[in-house]
Amino acid sequence: MCASYGDKRKRGFFESSANKIFTGIREIVPEYAEKRAIWELFQNALDTVKENGIIEIAKTDMGLLFKHNGRPFTDDEFGGLINQYSVGKSYGDNSEKLGQYGTGFLSTHIYGKKIFVNGSLLTDDNSYRLLKDFEIDRDAVSIDELTDKLISQDDKIETLCDDLKLAQKDHLQYTSFEYVASDKGKEHIGSMLKYVETVLPYIFCFNDKLSQVKLTYDNTTLKYQRNESSDREVSIMVNNEPIEVPILKDKENKVVVLLANEERIIDEIPKQFLFYPLMDTSSAGYNFIIHANDFKPNRERDYLHKIKENEELKIDVEINESLLKIAFELALKRINEDENVSIVDMAKISFTASDSSFEKDLKSKFIENIKDIKRLEFDGKKYALSDIEFFDETILQLHEQAKKEVYILLKQFRKIPPYDTYCILSEYINIWNKNADKNFNILSLNKIAEIVSTESGANYEFINSKESYKEFIKQIRTDVTLLNKVSLIPNMHGDFKTIENLVKWENKETLLIDIINNINASVSEKYIHDDFEFLENVNIYNRERFKEDFSKFCNELLDNLEKGKISLSSGEIKYSYLTEYLNKFIGLNRNTQLNVDLNSFYNKIYKTEPTVEGLSSPTVEMNYQPAIKLLANLYIKNIVKNDIKTNINDLREIINIMYTNANLREELLHKMECIPNQNYCLKSQSVLKKDYVKDEVFKDEWNKILGGDVRNDLVFDGFECFLQHSSSVSGAELGSQIEQKLNSERRFIPVDKNIIEVVIGLIEKISSKPDPWGIWLREINAVKEEILMYKFQDESTRQSLFSILSVKPEKINLLGELAKIDNLSDLVRAGKEKQKEESRKSNHLIYINEVGLKIQDIIESELNSSLRDTIKIIESTSDQKLTSVEEQNGQDFIIYKSDRPIYYIEVKSRWDSEGIVALSKRQVERCANNKENYAVITVNVANYKSKNKINIETVSFTELKDDISVNLDLGDEFEKLIKENRESEKTIDNTKLIEFRGHIPQKRIDTKGIPFEDFIDKLKVHMSNA
Repeated sequence: MCASYGDKRKRGFFESSANKIFTGIREIVPEYAEKRAIWELFQNALDTVKENGIIEIAKTDMGLLFKHNGRPFTDDEFGGLINQYSVGKSYGDNSEKLGQYGTGFLSTHIYGKKIFVNGSLLTDDNSYRLLKDFEIDRDAVSIDELTDKLISQDDKIETLCDDLKLAQKDHLQYTSFEYVASDKGKEHIGSMLKYVETVLPYIFCFNDKLSQVKLTYDNTTLKYQRNESSDREVSIMVNNEPIEVPILKDKENKVVVLLANEERIIDEIPKQFLFYPLMDTSSAGYNFIIHANDFKPNRERDYLHKIKENEELKIDVEINESLLKIAFELALKRINEDENVSIVDMAKISFTASDSSFEKDLKSKFIENIKDIKRLEFDGKKYALSDIEFFDETILQLHEQAKKEVYILLKQFRKIPPYDTYCILSEYINIWNKNADKNFNILSLNKIAEIVSTESGANYEFINSKESYKEFIKQIRTDVTLLNKVSLIPNMHGDFKTIENLVKWENKETLLIDIINNINASVSEKYIHDDFEFLENVNIYNRERFKEDFSKFCNELLDNLEKGKISLSSGEIKYSYLTEYLNKFIGLNRNTQLNVDLNSFYNKIYKTEPTVEGLSSPTVEMNYQPAIKLLANLYIKNIVKNDIKTNINDLREIINIMYTNANLREELLHKMECIPNQNYCLKSQSVLKKDYVKDEVFKDEWNKILGGDVRNDLVFDGFECFLQHSSSVSGAELGSQIEQKLNSERRFIPVDKNIIEVVIGLIEKISSKPDPWGIWLREINAVKEEILMYKFQDESTRQSLFSILSVKPEKINLLGELAKIDNLSDLVRAGKEKQKEESRKSNHLIYINEVGLKIQDIIESELNSSLRDTIKIIESTSDQKLTSVEEQNGQDFIIYKSDRPIYYIEVKSRWDSEGIVALSKRQVERCANNKENYAVITVNVANYKSKNKINIETVSFTELKDDISVNLDLGDEFEKLIKENRESEKTIDNTKLIEFRGHIPQKRIDTKGIPFEDFIDKLKVHMSNA
């Protein structure tokens, strides 16, 4: 049977709808549609209410349930829903009318292609038909299949609407759509529900008709309820917990702006709303949401029109620009007025490829308005964006840990915000400089490198975070030009160097490094720091180069020492370090006996410990000779500076060790001034001669007669073996020179009066030592008798000679011995002084006796007989053992009462103005232990003698009355000194006093002492009370 025209036309209509639906469903972008579709449902629902709109969204076993309390469908509207055409709105109409179940509704099929609808239909007779689980089925594999399904669904609606028996007077309160979801559809529903939760508060801000939303999924129920609102704030209750959303409003232009903050993060939320989000505006490039009733979006409401070149859209674009400008001005006004608005949040201004020139200019002006606001607070101070230097893009692109380390390093040198804030701002600042022609200060790795090098004092120790600095260097290590231009890499001392001035050991020799570092930092300053050995563009260093550097240092220092350019006393040489580590270096070679012997010698001399570690393969690519020569020079110059004489045996030992080595013998000892002459002066071996004289008196005579010093040219005994020639000096040679000096012809008869005394002196020595003196002074020895007889030509002299010759031989010998003493007059004077001292000692004992008698008389006269019987004075018996008056060890007097000592008295006499008054150790201790009953009586004989212009040693005690002082106050001070010494003795390593004396200055005696009579009065009282 052929189809009628009407049937074909109907089929064509539904096929057209099916084609549109079939194609539209396949063009859905899931990740985009899952978020967008829900707002299509919201919009359709709220288009049907005038106020107090209620929406429920629930995840069900089937899929998704969407329910609202809007007015019912008309039969025509529901037919449009089935066939996917809009009813009621024209293009660009933002009025709140039903009619959005058009192409936008297609996107909801992301949740499911089968939809069960429950609700009511309004027919032309104003009665209602009930929709109960009416199925809208768009799950088809072909357009034909879908066409059949659309015709079938439309027929069902036609039947439902035309059946008057099904008419109802009232409609259902709610209309619901339940989507039957596949597994994939359920995933999209889950993502949508989490997303809806973040956006819903803002839907309330821009839709006054929305009163309540209930969201149910995964055992979670959230009930959103509109609360009291104002022009500055929208209040919402979420599960009875209030949420306040501040808003900015321009009522006239129906613009609302919502600023983001820490609590309202809108990064993933569209920034432009027309009641609902325009889905393509999440990356609009600013951090606030703008809603305007009069926005002009594209048909799908994804974005705003912005291309003016299209004449058809020009007016729409101008309207959009005007509304955006108002919104930006609202935001800026609040930012400037409200200190609580975060500049960090508002600085999230970016530029996109789709930005119009208007948008770029709008954002640029916005940046200009906020860049100088001082609202970035850190380190106790507020800063503006324009005050700060930011990371450049290359640093921002580093992996996270590297970026953090660079930040930590930079923070030491610059005031910058906390890390996360700083990185966020840096990202935007770089965008601004590139897209908005801004000139914010940007820091590259190279710039940071220059900052660190300049402001760190060029030293690694100044860097607070070593790990951060290492990471920083890792990031720039491939930039060899930078590393050669800026000193950034620390050497082993921590000093920053350019990489071309550093070396890295091929095989690290820690022993060699330690040695060179301690004696010559100019070499070790090339060694790269341990922390930076990971660098690859560093010159390689090995033993061969070490040998060159170390030998060069030793040779140059040795040359400067020999030429006198530097000296040990100049301070240019750290002698102890230099000798210690040169010796350690020599000791690294245990395979060569010379090194072993030298190391042992210097360890003994400098009291250093033997080197524990040895060098592996110590003779490979190593040269010890320069160090050996330098160390020998240092040692020898040091003993020259200090004392050759006491070091003579050590000097012989070290020369003997080096002499066994042919190289050192020929190159060092041959010309080095290291061999001592007999005056302990070091000379080159080439200028010294062996000594065959061996008679010091004879050499003295040579020096005296010839006016020189023969010992200057003679090698010191024991060093002859180190002379590399056979030159020598004999006694005959010196004797001949003496005789020739006295007489050029060596003729001594007749006698020359001018030299007679000298010649006689020589004859005397010849008489004492005829062999060898007589042999050495051959000409004088031959005529010595004639010369002696010439001495006694004077009559009186002859008589004296005869008198001497007539006494006994032993007396003649004694006179001869006296005649040999050079300082005979001093000997006589010393004898006289000894006699005088004996006299002083005798007189001192007399004064002691007189003092004792005086005190005894006083006691006998002042005290009654019973007291006199119990008191007695006992003189010390130890004085007779004293070696001098000033160093006695006993006690002059002790007063006893009933056999108990009650008072101690010490008597001191001072015989000359330079003498001191001192107590022995025992007397000091007794004074300290008996502070209240101890007296020191000082008899100042020297003062008495100077006042009375006398010079005798015997002066009576009575005559000295005015020059006698008594000190009673010494005990406290002596006690303190003794305690301090005993405290010090508790520490074993402390120095301490053993045999000490107590010195009493004369000024102390004069100022603190009391007259003898006053002392007697005090003594009487003490004895009575004792």
